[in-house]
Amino acid sequence: MNSQIIKNNFIFEYLSQCFISNIISNIMSHLQNIHKGSAIASGACVDSENTLNCILGEFKDFCTDYIKQLGGKFIWQKKLFVSDVVPNYKNNKCFISPDGGLFFIELDFIQYCFLIVEDKYQGTNDTRYKEGLKRQSTGNAIERVFKNLNASWHLFKDLPVSPYLVFVAGCDFHNSESIIHRIGPVSNFGKEPIVWEMESSDFDVSEMLPKIDVRKDIDREFATFCVKTHKYDEFSNKSSMWKASERLAVMKHIAKQSLKEIVRYHYRS
Repeated sequence: MNSQIIKNNFIFEYLSQCFISNIISNIMSHLQNIHKGSAIASGACVDSENTLNCILGEFKDFCTDYIKQLGGKFIWQKKLFVSDVVPNYKNNKCFISPDGGLFFIELDFIQYCFLIVEDKYQGTNDTRYKEGLKRQSTGNAIERVFKNLNASWHLFKDLPVSPYLVFVAGCDFHNSESIIHRIGPVSNFGKEPIVWEMESSDFDVSEMLPKIDVRKDIDREFATFCVKTHKYDEFSNKSSMWKASERLAVMKHIAKQSLKEIVRYHYRS
């Protein structure tokens, strides 16, 4: 009797250890997949931001020369503290820091923000598909853009333009996914994103430029989402990433459009 009890206890303990070991193994495997997905996403984001950072110097030179012709002075900031735009706000720890920074024109000692630039690359299921792994749910990193967009109200509220530009890329934004709708009319005050879906490797940025209009037609600040995307099981990771020359073309287009309206606003009678 006692030997049977001992035997049963041994079997129970053995099975318990196997069960716990299996759970730990599954958890570790899951965490490894998460870490791997995060590493892929992080690498793609860094590469994407690099194609933005590498043209900032050239774009700043363009802004300096162009604004000088308008009789103004060019100013660029990487950060904007809330205390700089909200009267009597004492907390100097709260700020926004868009990926491409904030661009200002100064006219008669008055500063106007004529462009804010963000960059968001999102999607790892293309890499997972290539490696034979299961799809993961799409992320929500793009939604963080709206925090900075809301803060930009203090800069754009009196202007005839809302020049908040967001470069978006990656497989998460394909029309077969749900994420693209999170930057659509419901969340962006009626404004549709401007989307190019990859069917081949050919993208002509000049076809997107006429669709961009930062002039306000509603009494609210909005973002311009310029999207390049691909389907996860048809093209590889980073295949729809924005190129430096494409970014430069878009930024110059918006800067000219925005500055024209701001100068007109400044000298209004």
